[in-house]
Amino acid sequence: MSNDESLKLKIEELANKAIFYNKDEDIDFHPMVLLDCVKSIISLDFDKPNYNLINWIEGFLPKKVEKNKKSPIAKPENASFKELEEILINKEKDKIEKVLINFDMLSDGTQLMEFFLEMSLFQSGNSFIHIWRSYKIFKFADIKDKISFYKLMSNFIFKDKFKRSGSFNFKKKVSIDRVNNNVKDLVLYSNLIDCTNVNFIRDKNIKNALESMKEQFKNNVTLDKSIKILYDDSIKDRKDVLRFINNKTSLVSYNNILLIDSARALIKNNNLISKSFLDHIYQKLK
Repeated sequence: MSNDESLKLKIEELANKAIFYNKDEDIDFHPMVLLDCVKSIISLDFDKPNYNLINWIEGFLPKKVEKNKKSPIAKPENASFKELEEILINKEKDKIEKVLINFDMLSDGTQLMEFFLEMSLFQSGNSFIHIWRSYKIFKFADIKDKISFYKLMSNFIFKDKFKRSGSFNFKKKVSIDRVNNNVKDLVLYSNLIDCTNVNFIRDKNIKNALESMKEQFKNNVTLDKSIKILYDDSIKDRKDVLRFINNKTSLVSYNNILLIDSARALIKNNNLISKSFLDHIYQKLK
């Protein structure tokens, strides 16, 4: 078995365990986010995969998973995105499972995941990172218990807050040229950039929602605490980020994985991102 095939199977195993992680108060981001960061970093070099990262993320997860019993439904009913939207906005947790079961019986889940992503983009940013990284895992791995996975996505939405002035019909194009110089905003910015150039089934809706999130992000930038996003003439290689983590177990931490993956995403988007901007990220490694 090749390294990439072995990695895929291991990520699938861990993803199906991560669904049932129930200690959200311990860390700011669910292990599903960290798992996709680890996957993305390791995938930069299949010839020399860093299994320290796999072992690290595995330590977060439950050892055994008990399969949930599906609620019996005689036949599928119409699955309405409008109904799901109202449930999420109104935080009607008691209604969510029946709707998700109907979606599961009627589709492969791709449009449902894109809908969750769209809804998350009208919130604070926290649920967006969770759902965007979970979406990437969903597209990569075979999720065994999709109902529980969808319920986890719903829970990310329920725990976040929708923007007070969040219009679902945002039409303006937004350009971001500065970012607050802190870990949270650097990670959010890199994930927004990572999502921007992806093609979706619900592409128009998601791109509209992305612009809404970018507008919120731009409005939250404080000039005297921010850094300018710069580019130069030197081509960067995503594999360069591996030197910060390979064979250095002391650098394997929650904070560092998010930051290193952020550098990876920015280089992937535009390999002329400036060294000075990347250095702001690397300087925050602990």
